[in-house]
Amino acid sequence: MNKLSETAAKIELGVSGKNTYTGDIRADEFLQELRGKRAIQKYREMRDNNAIVGSIMYAVEQTLRDVKIEVKPADDSAAAKQEADFLQSVLDDMDHSLDDHISEALSYLTYGFSWFEVVYKRREGDFRSPKKNSKYEDGRIGIKKIAIRAPWTVESFEVDQQTGEILGMYQEAAWGKRIAMIPVEKSVYYRTTSLNNDPSGRSVLRNAYSSYTYLNKIQSYEAIAIERELHGVPIGRMPAECEKPQCRSTCARALCR
Repeated sequence: MNKLSETAAKIELGVSGKNTYTGDIRADEFLQELRGKRAIQKYREMRDNNAIVGSIMYAVEQTLRDVKIEVKPADDSAAAKQEADFLQSVLDDMDHSLDDHISEALSYLTYGFSWFEVVYKRREGDFRSPKKNSKYEDGRIGIKKIAIRAPWTVESFEVDQQTGEILGMYQEAAWGKRIAMIPVEKSVYYRTTSLNNDPSGRSVLRNAYSSYTYLNKIQSYEAIAIERELHGVPIGRMPAECEKPQCRSTCARALCR
């Protein structure tokens, strides 16, 4: 075995997963139906259509959104207290409440990630322009809003192929004609796990997918049975003479009447 040199030891040879190269949503998922935007649509369906999943997720979101958040100074100095007060004023001066942001951020539990674009403003008092409207007139840079970017509009992630670092994400505009790249420096980004360095994280509903699929099928069968008053499965029998090629089309038309 050759001795490993210091230079060779510092070189990263492998990658954490396929996403390092493609930036696709859940490129390492082994179920085809849970890759890419299909996964987002499926988890959205589970969240919005299933009574149990929807009620549990709603209860979790409503509980966590009311958690009290405090801004504390780094130390007891006057400068630290002043900056802590400034940060608190920034959070109180947004177009939406911090509770609303937390509620939206918790969507990362359903989809594995949630992405927000931070929109800044200069605090110059109460202007007619909504871009400059603020409670303060200190001229400092504040935050206008932390705007959510719906997971189902995310096309892919920009990933550094050398380091695996997430650089941003590409979003399809509502009208479907433009792809915007939102850099991570201008974003607030949540994900449930960094396993395999997957930018899309892992949905907490992943392990419930099989059970949800079977439950949907069983409920469909039950609904059909109830509609037919539980009279069993309809059976159609075809006369033996209909096996002749010249009779098949005639018999088929008769059965369809």
